[in-house]
Amino acid sequence: MIEKTYTWPFSLHENAMTKDDETDFLASVRVLQTFSIEDIAKEVIRRGTEYSPETLVGVFRLMEEAIRRAVYAGNRVQTSLARYSPSISGVFDRTGSVEPQLHKGDIRITPTADFLAGLDHIKLVYNGNLHENGGAKIVDLIDLTTRQKTDTFTPSSLPCLRGHKIKCINADGSGIGRLVLTDCTTGEEHPVERIVENYPKRLTFQFPPGLPAGEYTLSIETYYTTGVRLLRKPRVITYLNPLSLLSE
Repeated sequence: MIEKTYTWPFSLHENAMTKDDETDFLASVRVLQTFSIEDIAKEVIRRGTEYSPETLVGVFRLMEEAIRRAVYAGNRVQTSLARYSPSISGVFDRTGSVEPQLHKGDIRITPTADFLAGLDHIKLVYNGNLHENGGAKIVDLIDLTTRQKTDTFTPSSLPCLRGHKIKCINADGSGIGRLVLTDCTTGEEHPVERIVENYPKRLTFQFPPGLPAGEYTLSIETYYTTGVRLLRKPRVITYLNPLSLLSE
């Protein structure tokens, strides 16, 4: 049962599907924090329970594994929040011949009607951030040490940004521009000094030594646009999801 009204702050960014319409924007929720299972267990305890954090986390892990195995076995699993359904991606011909490169097992996770009904208690608030970047965008991040797409890293990870027009350079086209990690809690900025790769569609960096674990907003300040052309004023490109840094 929803006990209160929640607020979702959001920013606006250009709609890549309607580039010719300068008044058309899409919204992105400003995520405050990424909760782990341990964080959820602490919240349950705060609200009142006789179970220890270790017990709650242990039981949840057992349930996760049971759900995983049930879906892998071809079953549908229904919880109060979502339905997990086995699925198959790709298009087949009438022979049903399976081509591993085209046809993959997949999983559909569908929120329940009760879960979605809670959205009626969400208040949307525009935070005033309007991102007009001429197509410049950070699409996603991968960890080159694991080759996995993720927003969660450790200090020894090697984050690689993928996107468009993200080359980080100074006003004269030299250097590495300005790449900053801003603490989502304190607002403290941590400039990144070590950029390993610096290309229009790919940028790889190393975390500053001693950077504390936490949630960070990643942003690039650059004069790059296309080819050898430079912008008169720097463009700031902000990754829309918070970056989570864990302890080693």
